[in-house]
Amino acid sequence: MKKSIFPQSGIPLLGILFTILLSGIIMAQEKQLAWDLYNSYETFREQSLENRRFKYSDIVSLIEQLKNKNNFKVDKVGNSIEGRDIYLISLGTGKTKVFLWSQMHGDEPTATAALFDMFNFFKDESASPEFKKFLLSNLSIYIIPMVNPDGAEIFQRRNIVEIDLNRDVVRM
Repeated sequence: MKKSIFPQSGIPLLGILFTILLSGIIMAQEKQLAWDLYNSYETFREQSLENRRFKYSDIVSLIEQLKNKNNFKVDKVGNSIEGRDIYLISLGTGKTKVFLWSQMHGDEPTATAALFDMFNFFKDESASPEFKKFLLSNLSIYIIPMVNPDGAEIFQRRNIVEIDLNRDVVRM
């Protein structure tokens, strides 16, 4: 019987050392992956969304491009009050479901641009393939990149009929 530093638990010292070593290796790999993603940001940054006041029409062509990519499913799920299509973009087949949305307020485009950076990362087949395979096999990701296209058109928080989509939700 192997000696244990925890006599009541029966956990051998070698097992503890192996666990610590393995944890260190995994943490180092995760840290390297994080640095690799950080350092490659310019590779995936969506160049066409330079202007902070981009509009719905600026993202429609980007959404259309996703329809032709293997990992993406693009569905029209509704219309804004002024008739602009609202899209749901889906990725992954995993059990855990993640829902992301952006630009509920028409004058807050930062997350929308970040979502298109993320789409570019997932479109690039050579970038971190094992990491993406892990994510997409464990997650089902659903994204509405612009919830308030009418507000985005005139760069205002509220939609075209002056409803703040999160604060006034009970009015709708």
